[in-house]
Amino acid sequence: MSMRWHSIVARSLVGLLITTMVACSEDTAIRQYRVSKLDSQRTSAVATNSPMTPSKKQLMLGAIVPNRDAVWFFKLTGEPDLVAKMEDQFQSILKSLAFEPSGEPTWKLPENWQEQITPNDITYGRLTHTEEKLTATVTRLPIAKDYVLLNVNRWRKQLALQPQQWEEMSKEIVELPELSQGESRAYLVKLSGTGTGSMAPFAGQLGNAPAPPMAEPKATTDEAKDSGLTYQGPEGWREIEASGMRRAAFEISEAEKSGEVTVIAAGGDIEANIGIWIGQVGVEATEELKRSTLDSAQEISVNGVTAKLYTIVGQAGGESANTGSSSTPPSAILVADVPWREQESLFVKFKGDAVLAELQREKFVDFLKSIKW
Repeated sequence: MSMRWHSIVARSLVGLLITTMVACSEDTAIRQYRVSKLDSQRTSAVATNSPMTPSKKQLMLGAIVPNRDAVWFFKLTGEPDLVAKMEDQFQSILKSLAFEPSGEPTWKLPENWQEQITPNDITYGRLTHTEEKLTATVTRLPIAKDYVLLNVNRWRKQLALQPQQWEEMSKEIVELPELSQGESRAYLVKLSGTGTGSMAPFAGQLGNAPAPPMAEPKATTDEAKDSGLTYQGPEGWREIEASGMRRAAFEISEAEKSGEVTVIAAGGDIEANIGIWIGQVGVEATEELKRSTLDSAQEISVNGVTAKLYTIVGQAGGESANTGSSSTPPSAILVADVPWREQESLFVKFKGDAVLAELQREKFVDFLKSIKW
């Protein structure tokens, strides 16, 4: 690392937080559908429209920050001179990072930056410099084993760099003690290479890191082609494009109430996932609530394996000034953990109005039972 990089890191330690997981949707007509076709088309389209090409040099700035049961990843990749130009502004965003009691992050954007937040997606947000057209991604995933080692090596692969064992890697990344949580360490990363910088993270394992690192879900083109995943969308579910990590997505609307169903292949600790899902409906993820949610799971047979269906109901928000009654109805999550592959599950998730969740529960279970691979 250059002296300039070390000096920037030194300035960053005061307030730096950085970041770089399982949502849902639906379908209208009852039909059998092979996911591999959509996934391969989507992956092909992304590759065609990518603004970066493997032949060009790329510079990546990244940060890995644990917070409670999750790990946050901030990543900025692009043409080296342009990324270097934006480095101080990227650092200022990280220095302003703070977390709400719910676990959601907040930050202050410099002039000419805009944000796009998608709180229910694995890619939580995109921060874009409007003039330079350079975008940093903000990703959240459950904390798991080897999250530092695995994800730094994934970033290295994106830049056509060879993977490293922890002993070698630890000499090139910078620990951020003020952002670490006990044995869960925060790190700052700077990499130069010639790859695209845009591949999805992976869940492999290479050696041992001192922190309990995490694995990001994987969904490569080959996986999509080989999955052979089929299902039947219930009547009234409108199927939409399954983008990002989603294998399938639907929208549901009934009696002015709405929700979405998604199917995602991912890994991670189920208790950590439960904590994140509880936070998504505006409830504090206490150990007691997480345990009761786990213990009350309904078992359902899916393609010959036993899946567990969890129900999480939020609280109504706000009060009407005239009636004193709740003005925002509670939301709910129905989510099934379906054992699929080694160290990977299919997470089938409804998120939306709590009343609609109960109205759609039977269809949701039927949808689960229709999934084959």
